[in-house]
Amino acid sequence: MILARGFAVDVARSSGWNDDFALGLLVSELATNSIQAKASLFTVTVFEPYEDQSGRYLMFEVADDCPTVPAPKQRMPEVVEGQVPSENGRGLPLVDALSESWHAEKREHGKTICVTLKEEHQAAARSRTLSIRPTPSVA
Repeated sequence: MILARGFAVDVARSSGWNDDFALGLLVSELATNSIQAKASLFTVTVFEPYEDQSGRYLMFEVADDCPTVPAPKQRMPEVVEGQVPSENGRGLPLVDALSESWHAEKREHGKTICVTLKEEHQAAARSRTLSIRPTPSVA
């Protein structure tokens, strides 16, 4: 996740994107989801920012080989007094809260989560991709 987040933030910054907090957090969340879904490979693609009349946008995708496509709207897990909060279930609600838009696409060999963030500066569109094969952790 650190490698995926660092890659996404570096690519975006090199294009003049300034909101690396939301980008880094959301890439980390989606990479974590891929790993928890037992994906053998996931990729992060960051497109260079583009601008239209309503603002500046950055699109990125996290794709994996897990066929399960998440529901479009999920709620944050409830915190119950006296109980340890769940470590699961916060990723997609965060994506929903921090992004301009997002959607999931089922692919022949898995799925892709496409996310658009909004900023207020200028640039043209290109892309770069990083593929990561998670390795089992040694306990």
